[in-house]
Amino acid sequence: MRPVHSKLCASNWVAVLGPGQAALIGNEVQLMCDSVGFSQAMVQAGRLRGLALTAPKRSPAVPEVPTLAEAGVPGVEAYIWLGLLGPPGMPAEVAVKLNGEVVRIMNLPEVRDRVVKGGSEVIANTAEEFAREMRAEMQVWGKVIREKGIRSE
Repeated sequence: MRPVHSKLCASNWVAVLGPGQAALIGNEVQLMCDSVGFSQAMVQAGRLRGLALTAPKRSPAVPEVPTLAEAGVPGVEAYIWLGLLGPPGMPAEVAVKLNGEVVRIMNLPEVRDRVVKGGSEVIANTAEEFAREMRAEMQVWGKVIREKGIRSE
């Protein structure tokens, strides 16, 4: 998220270990990046102020919070996604059946509503669509990793 900070203002990057929201509420830090799911209750309670989302569109969980592009910082998108993965040798017919059941379940109104209320978006796509998305994400973030010389620790 350093590129986001550098586009917004001159700032010092501090990796907060532990309760980041408490540090923000206690004025120990002035800005933090957090997921909608973890911060929406504090934003809705008025304890934190949602400044902008790094996602490409507003979240139904906090529709009042603009995207970075809407807030005047275009070209920065970073968001969390979750997917269901299987082993490489999984038979195609098993993968197709499992995918169909997951899509059916994710599209149930009670599941969809709960996911959205938790700050996420339901994207119940095919295995092929998900694989394309993963490859696209690897290209985007692989470039960032190479350009910034990021190494795992």
